[in-house]
Amino acid sequence: MKAHFDNLCIIAENLGALYEDGITIGNAFELMGELPLRKDYRMSIKEINNKVLKGNSLGKSFNEHSFLYPSFFVGIISVGENSGELTKTLNSLSKYYGQSNKLKKELKAALIYPAFIGVSLILLMVLLFFILIPNMYDTFRGLNISMPPIIEKIYYGSRWIGENIVLFLAGLICYPLVIFILVKSSNILNRHIGYKILLKFKIIREYYEYIFILLISVVLSSGISLVKGIEICIGSTGKQVIEERLVYINTELLKGGELSKSLDNGFLSKYSLSMITLGENSGSLEAVVKKLETRLEKSMEEKLKKIITMITPIFIGIMALIIFIFIYILVIPIMDVMYSGYK
Repeated sequence: MKAHFDNLCIIAENLGALYEDGITIGNAFELMGELPLRKDYRMSIKEINNKVLKGNSLGKSFNEHSFLYPSFFVGIISVGENSGELTKTLNSLSKYYGQSNKLKKELKAALIYPAFIGVSLILLMVLLFFILIPNMYDTFRGLNISMPPIIEKIYYGSRWIGENIVLFLAGLICYPLVIFILVKSSNILNRHIGYKILLKFKIIREYYEYIFILLISVVLSSGISLVKGIEICIGSTGKQVIEERLVYINTELLKGGELSKSLDNGFLSKYSLSMITLGENSGSLEAVVKKLETRLEKSMEEKLKKIITMITPIFIGIMALIIFIFIYILVIPIMDVMYSGYK
């Protein structure tokens, strides 16, 4: 089971609100049993409540369900519990997982239409290559009409696949799998080539920037030291670009360096860097980072809306191009054959 951001947001938000209203943690967990949570999260809430009632700390109780609660979630709660800022840390976690979940949903929504078009095109190709063209070839062959070379190649190709379906499917699965394993096992490719290519795209760079600023905002608003907060963040994001930057920042801060200096030559924009520098120098880093977070959130939403509005015409154009190629390569030669055959 993987951690579910929507459930984490609901748990942090409600636990923080109930605790802030003066309700004890034990009673808060009992009330949270009625929340619209996934079954495994509802079960974990009951078990965590039992452990807390037995005297275990909240952080330790959550940590015993690490497959549902990421190290970042548990770490921030533990720090808030020890520092007496539990309400503040829970509210910060609620905001982080809420915003992350919202961004994930928007990205998925943007990809639904392309995925639908892609599946439709694959089904169309299967229908064309394995049913329509073979039937057409057999029909014309029965009439002693010779077919264009492209039709013959497709026909014999579809026959070979039909006769060697197991081999074909094995190759179809194995080739991408081998490429994936090679890419995953090559740290140099992953770190120095793959991410460099990804970060060339502005929208991807801004996405990483937004997640990073959101993390820093959570740490600062939780009332814990920046160094301690970044240590908790390391290994919890699942995004290698951010992980490497967090490790580097942590090393520089432990040496006595400034946050803004450790962010140079990373994926942050010049505007964000200058704002963080200003916040550090003026002693208002938390307020500045919150403003940056809001600005980047709005920017990401606007860009996603633009992408969504652009996707439809782009894919309509792609479909039109495929139909044109289909007509030019297959339909026109067949029409010529039919015309010459019946003339």
